[in-house]
Amino acid sequence: MRENLLDALRASQMRPEPTASVSSSNRPGQETRRVWAILCLGLKNFCRIDGAHWAGAFAFNAFFSLFPLILLLVTMVSFLWTGTGPGKR
Repeated sequence: MRENLLDALRASQMRPEPTASVSSSNRPGQETRRVWAILCLGLKNFCRIDGAHWAGAFAFNAFFSLFPLILLLVTMVSFLWTGTGPGKR
């Protein structure tokens, strides 16, 4: 599947530039087809590798690795903060 995506990208990059005799009305259609082809290949690959499971696992691990760091930073800033807030009088 990865080879198909790479072949599609290579083929799209190797197309010759349109000459002046080619009408510009054909180009948007070609670009739209190319975008849809890439999106379809990406969706097929996402389904093939069970992308939803991997995305959930990444989000879970990212949250639980960043949350303690953010909590530590907030605690450190609160100790260093010298401003007079509503709690201090």
